Amino acid sequence: MEEMYCYVGDLLGFQNTILNLDENEQEKRVTEWIQLIDECKKNLPITHSHYVSDTIFIGAEGNKDGLDALLNFSKNLLEKGIINSFLLRGAITFGKIHWDSRITFGAAIVKAYNLANNQNWIGGQFAS
Repeated sequence: MEEMYCYVGDLLGFQNTILNLDENEQEKRVTEWIQLIDECKKNLPITHSHYVSDTIFIGAEGNKDGLDALLNFSKNLLEKGIINSFLLRGAITFGKIHWDSRITFGAAIVKAYNLANNQNWIGGQFAS
């Protein structure tokens, strides 16, 4: 495990997208999502990424450059996502993470996931 910065984000309304589009349109939309992520990661010192459906896990070094990379990544993803009708919620945390080709886990991922998941600001009342 290494200490690093972690961004966890997911798309709002993705479940409806999958349930209401045919397979070809689903694949097209998911491809657009992945291309957007890749575009936003471009030229940033992002060391790790892991995608599961509409949820993304992005890791960067545990220093100022790593934090700057994730802040720039998340800003670009939010701005470009809105333009492309990808509404997002996400969070950045710092802590220990284990990354390999089969599994990604750690306290920083759990914390970022919970922070992102607890954002209740679209389609309902503000969280109290």
